[in-house]
Amino acid sequence: MKINQKGFSAVESLLLFVVLAIIVGTGYFVFNSQKQANATLDAANATASSSSVPTKKKIVAKTPKQLTFKSTLSSTTFKYPETWKLSGGVTDGVSGNRDEYKLTSADGKVVLTWENGIGGLGGACDDTVPVTTKNADLGPCPEFTVVSKEPLKSTTGLYVVSGVVTSDGATFVPWLAVENKDGVVESMRSMGYDVFTLPSQTTNDGGSIFTTGSVSIGNGDNKFTSLAAAKAYLSSPTMAEAQQILSSLSF
Repeated sequence: MKINQKGFSAVESLLLFVVLAIIVGTGYFVFNSQKQANATLDAANATASSSSVPTKKKIVAKTPKQLTFKSTLSSTTFKYPETWKLSGGVTDGVSGNRDEYKLTSADGKVVLTWENGIGGLGGACDDTVPVTTKNADLGPCPEFTVVSKEPLKSTTGLYVVSGVVTSDGATFVPWLAVENKDGVVESMRSMGYDVFTLPSQTTNDGGSIFTTGSVSIGNGDNKFTSLAAAKAYLSSPTMAEAQQILSSLSF
């Protein structure tokens, strides 16, 4: 019996081709399935990572409500944050009743004084001797360093002035005041009364002050051992609020 070797070889080749096709197809299917599984896993990890990172909330500083001071004796007004405490009232002055009020900042470190009807101020100092002079017959005048001067918008001839004052050359105090042209509107040696009069007033009416004062501010924590440190405090949020209060003064 003869075996057809040629026919057998063709069958073998066909079977080999089918086996190879099955192997290749299975491999491709496994590879593609694994690729899709990896992509799905990566997407899930990315979603989980993004959801686990907390979203930063934008913090918006709350602006305090503005209150308005209205004098019962004149048309004087000024605005101040509700976080500041107003105290004082109407007292007897040189030419009758007068305003005598204080505004204290929320942190208690800055005190603004509003007074009118001021008169009878005396005293003297020597601006020819160094501010560090001690035991002189006449004490040395305090030294004012003016940092800024802005015209008061409501009234011509008045300015909101900021600066630093020292009475001994060792302690420096940040200072704010409303001044007229005869006051401390430039760096100088002066008693620093910070008293101003309106164009419509006479000396008999008495003067007014709206200032942090030059002797001490608040509870005294704002005294510094260098001019640079005192100047830097003028940029603090509390002093910025105080300057806005002074700038709101209107008659």
